[in-house]
Amino acid sequence: MVLVVTSGKGGVGKSTVCVGLSAAFCRNGKKVLLIDTDEGLRCIDGMLGVSENVMLDLSDAQNSPEDYKQTVTVVDKISGLSVIAAPSEFGVITPEKFGEVIKNAEKDYDIVMIDCPAGVDEKYYSALPMESRVLVVTNSDAAAINGAMNAGLMVKRLGIGNVRLILNKFSGKKVGRLHDNVDAIVDRTGMGLMGVIPYDEEIIKSSAKNMPSEWGRGSMAFSRIAARINGARILLPKSGRI
Repeated sequence: MVLVVTSGKGGVGKSTVCVGLSAAFCRNGKKVLLIDTDEGLRCIDGMLGVSENVMLDLSDAQNSPEDYKQTVTVVDKISGLSVIAAPSEFGVITPEKFGEVIKNAEKDYDIVMIDCPAGVDEKYYSALPMESRVLVVTNSDAAAINGAMNAGLMVKRLGIGNVRLILNKFSGKKVGRLHDNVDAIVDRTGMGLMGVIPYDEEIIKSSAKNMPSEWGRGSMAFSRIAARINGARILLPKSGRI
């Protein structure tokens, strides 16, 4: 499965969602490759505490897609998880070669998760298999919601398959007047809801330790979303219990 995580606006916690979901999949026995495509702004290797182990990055994988495994960094503290770091320079990802890396990686991993940069640059999406599953991340800020709507429209226009919304950092007490509940946000973006991740101090504390939280409301939300992606039918908790 190719799982793409994106957003229309930066700062919504997209990379945190990638790390949390990857860990949830691995806890369920999946083998996951997380690819960071945020050229010049890479952060996934840092969030997982493996920056010092990174020798090669996605630009090197593109140079020799059939040997992409040489660029993979294993995350020892999360069994089953590996990463490919983003290039340190801007403008080096080419859709054709990137697509070859994805195609080869699909043979070796249960899930190839791609952390796309925020925004609506189509270059990252033209390399994706049409059957890819796309998760668009937003929080409850009006600008982030509008950005998510535009990102979703772009992905749909490109014809890439399954597109769903993730509402991150959700707090019922902090949702603005214009978007006062989850249904209003879903209606505004025009995408089906895959899950809601609450604002959780445990996620913040664990991020500071370069280790995804294994307990707390946030971790439970990631586990529910991972299970839904794998086909389980799990209802969304009531807003007070998210």
